[in-house]
Amino acid sequence: MITFMKSGGGMDYVKNQTILDLVRAPLAWEVTKGDSTVLIGIGDDAPNPQHPELVSKIVDNLGSINIGDSHGTQVASVASGSTNNNIGFASIGYNTKLVTSNNSPPISPENNSAYYRIRGIYELSQYPNIKVLNGSWYSTCHPVLIDNLVFDDIRNRGIFTVFAAGNSSPNQRGPDPNNKHYPAAYSSVFAVTSVGHINQYSGEPLAQDVHHHEIQDVHLRVGLTSGNIGSHSHYPEVDISAVGYSYIVANYEDSYGIAWGTSVASPMVAGATALMYSVNPNLTPQQVSEILKSTADDIYHIPENQAFQGKLGAGRLNVFRSVKTVQCMNEPNPKLDYMVKDSREDVGNEANNESPYFWKSNDIWVRNQNDGHLIHIHQNPEYSLTSPNYVYVRVTNLECLNSSEDEVKLYWSYAGISQNWPSGWDGTTISGGLIGTQTIPELGPGQEAILEFVWYPPNPTSAPNPVSLSGNFGLLARIISDDDPITFTNGSNINNYVKRNNNVAWKNINVVDMVGTPKTSASFTISNMTENTETYSLELVEENPAANKLLYEEAEIGIVMDSILYDKWAAGGSSISNADATKEPNIKRVSGELPKLDNITLAPGESGMIEFTFNFLTKELIEKNKYECNLIQKDSNGEIVGGATIQINKENRNNVVADVETSINSNSTTLVAENIGESAVYNWYDSEGNMIYTGTELTVSPEITKSYKLEIISDIDGFKDYKEVEVTGNSPFTLGTLVPNPTNFQVTVSYNASSATSAYLIITNTVTAGSENHILNTSNNQISVNLSNYSSGIYTVTLVCDGAIVDSKSLIKN
Repeated sequence: MITFMKSGGGMDYVKNQTILDLVRAPLAWEVTKGDSTVLIGIGDDAPNPQHPELVSKIVDNLGSINIGDSHGTQVASVASGSTNNNIGFASIGYNTKLVTSNNSPPISPENNSAYYRIRGIYELSQYPNIKVLNGSWYSTCHPVLIDNLVFDDIRNRGIFTVFAAGNSSPNQRGPDPNNKHYPAAYSSVFAVTSVGHINQYSGEPLAQDVHHHEIQDVHLRVGLTSGNIGSHSHYPEVDISAVGYSYIVANYEDSYGIAWGTSVASPMVAGATALMYSVNPNLTPQQVSEILKSTADDIYHIPENQAFQGKLGAGRLNVFRSVKTVQCMNEPNPKLDYMVKDSREDVGNEANNESPYFWKSNDIWVRNQNDGHLIHIHQNPEYSLTSPNYVYVRVTNLECLNSSEDEVKLYWSYAGISQNWPSGWDGTTISGGLIGTQTIPELGPGQEAILEFVWYPPNPTSAPNPVSLSGNFGLLARIISDDDPITFTNGSNINNYVKRNNNVAWKNINVVDMVGTPKTSASFTISNMTENTETYSLELVEENPAANKLLYEEAEIGIVMDSILYDKWAAGGSSISNADATKEPNIKRVSGELPKLDNITLAPGESGMIEFTFNFLTKELIEKNKYECNLIQKDSNGEIVGGATIQINKENRNNVVADVETSINSNSTTLVAENIGESAVYNWYDSEGNMIYTGTELTVSPEITKSYKLEIISDIDGFKDYKEVEVTGNSPFTLGTLVPNPTNFQVTVSYNASSATSAYLIITNTVTAGSENHILNTSNNQISVNLSNYSSGIYTVTLVCDGAIVDSKSLIKN
């Protein structure tokens, strides 16, 4: 099955990045990117040698060329398409070259197509420097003696042959998936079946998980149209599994497509094998087979795979372990080098110059239940006295010496984005502490292990700056080993400390999960952890934004500073970029790309809080459902001293829509908000942007024509919508001066309500929406209000006469 797409750059980031990460290809490329003298023979339809992915990769083609055939082009591009050429996608074989063969028989009814296909494979095996052959097809469902002898001969001549196990599924044409397919099932052939890769395992029953079509490492697949559950072929002769769903491939002329089938799983293994031969060209086919299988990652612990015990091979391909095992076969001085990845780009170098940010390790994740060996999706820690959280840390042995009884220590801190080591983490202060210590099991070359820690997070409200929301914890993992000690010991800048040590990793992510929960914000502590007064800037950077709309255009993003941080920022000149003021001085609204607060000067040990709020606008929604923003703290020299990532999950819906019905009588107009059918807040604003009322019905009687704005905010996920309405003025009542304004303790309000039966003032806090009413004497024209019990902030003073809002003005309380 192929879905076509246009050629262009960046597609490897979308899908093939995930595939290659899963099999640890980037780590393998640190050992070898392949050797152009090691050739892969592709026996298939004739590929297009002029395709951008193949133009520099095919050294020869045996047979005719027909660019109308796509299968051979797809297969060749998976094995070793052009990598790092700024178009298309990355391919596992990297620098490996190809020899292709057109196996199609002459057009004649008496010709046997299987004969010509196998003959083409045999001809490729005669080609100099071919070490690996790939066949992404099958000829029969029963063995043929002469064919078996051909593949025995190829193997005996030192050539490794890889074949697709076959495509069979209720959703596809083909025989029973339990049937053996040949040549794959011959003993001299290495058979490959498929697993998925796109989504992390969800834990839901597959039949209910209809949105997850190709789950990572799961052999079963949900049909895209019918919803039926099927699979590709599986039988005892299968040797290994590899990714076979939703694989980007080269296709026709210069186009690209998405392929499903063991036809793409097989050349992935062929490309991995070529990398092994580039490290040691003297490997025998038996050695290659044993290494591939002994270094495969286990997939039988996944519930959906347990029905296929012994039929999916040794596990799923891990090319880094395979290549590293080959390299270590002749290593005279083996050493030990651990890694906990800082990000998906990290390949273990010290210093790590690959990762853009150092606080988002994908080798550390939290689960609210002990399912982290299956599910690698990070959740916010949840405080509970009785139910623990579970933290998972993945450790990889990058080198050739087997590990032995070393330890991982895991620490927590409150939501600071620049907590230094050790005082911010080891319990020296109340801002952090040790979660636990786990022993690393013995790890061979390239092998990894996932360690589980049980954790009862502290109460967030006991933090030095109380944090009211869950998720505000940082995590730091440190490997303690005499054979691989931590070499960079200066932890005064946590960012540099993690960057310089590949056995130290940091997780500082706050998940704003709007799906089924009311969480719409993330908050962090901004600190000066040095011994000197320092000046900082704070930047918010959206990562991988949508092409058609930036996050701030789809959602209202609020920046809320606590009183400490606001005062420090204001003292530095209130310098801000790409954010607008609101009625509340300490709250800003993002208005452009890369918002930034400058000149925040903090004394040693001083800290304040910053919160980011997210309210998606119904009329601006796009299809994207997952977002990431990085909060970056820099010092006066522009050096990054800390950071955190905000992950936002949303699901689109369209029922949060503001609408207003109008009812007019002789003295007033009643505005009625249409109920959206779920718990929500209904706020009303006057023409100056002052919030004057909260509720579904607003009665007004303005002296002049005025416009009002209704704001509806869902309590479910913070989705928001607005509606403006204009009311013709006819009121004889007016609100006069507010003196003094700003005020500290008392304000005198003048008004005209002489012809009203009743009148009162509503004084509303524009942030909390809390309000108080003050009854007016309609015979008077002013009232003095004592504000000594009011908190500092901005208030709206609203005049209500005979039950209708007449006028409103803003008041600042110092």
